[in-house]
Amino acid sequence: MRRIDTAMHKQGFKNYDDFFSEVLNNKLSFTKLFFDLSINVTQFLRQPASYDYLKNSVLPKIASYSHLKMWCAGVSSGEEAYTLASLLDSSQFLEKTIIYATDFNPYILQIAKNGLYSKTQVNSVVFANNDETEHFRQLFDQYDNIMSIKSRIAKHIHFFSHNLTTDASLGEFQLIICKNVLIYFDDDLQHQVLNLFYHSLSLDGYLILGESENIMGQKNLKLFKTINSNAKIYQRCL
Repeated sequence: MRRIDTAMHKQGFKNYDDFFSEVLNNKLSFTKLFFDLSINVTQFLRQPASYDYLKNSVLPKIASYSHLKMWCAGVSSGEEAYTLASLLDSSQFLEKTIIYATDFNPYILQIAKNGLYSKTQVNSVVFANNDETEHFRQLFDQYDNIMSIKSRIAKHIHFFSHNLTTDASLGEFQLIICKNVLIYFDDDLQHQVLNLFYHSLSLDGYLILGESENIMGQKNLKLFKTINSNAKIYQRCL
């Protein structure tokens, strides 16, 4: 509601009815509102603890799969997906993995798909392990101050436009990462999305949420059990 208020006043409207009509009938006004509603905040190696636990405890448990599918939901400009790809590559799992990276904003998805970041962004990423940090930086080609993700990494990441609140599951995954999306939803919508994730995971599949998010409420506790509360890692209940 705050963002709708902000968009309305930015476009010079004082009441909702007039703004509602404008958004429905003017493509430019709709696009402006769309961008105001799309929260594109992300970074490489967001929540390092979740990635440490993922590499050391989760990946070994799903290593027996001959083929892995993972989903980064609400991927924004792509940093989350490329961080995951780096861990998989250093663990020798990337070659058998496909990462689905989705967002409801097709414009920001194109930025993610391009895989272009500043040298400062890439060089500021520091893993707990120095070898992991160096490995991550080697996944990019440098062109002056621009870093481009290598094609051998990019080919394992498929970007799709997908709305978590209205669209169906994309298939069955061993891992879903969705950080700092649910915090913008009310309880009913959170449950709806968690139910989507539940039905999108394999029987032993894992879910990673954002640092300010939890599996709360009796309905949601029937879907997921906590594996590591600090790392915000959960597993699908049978």
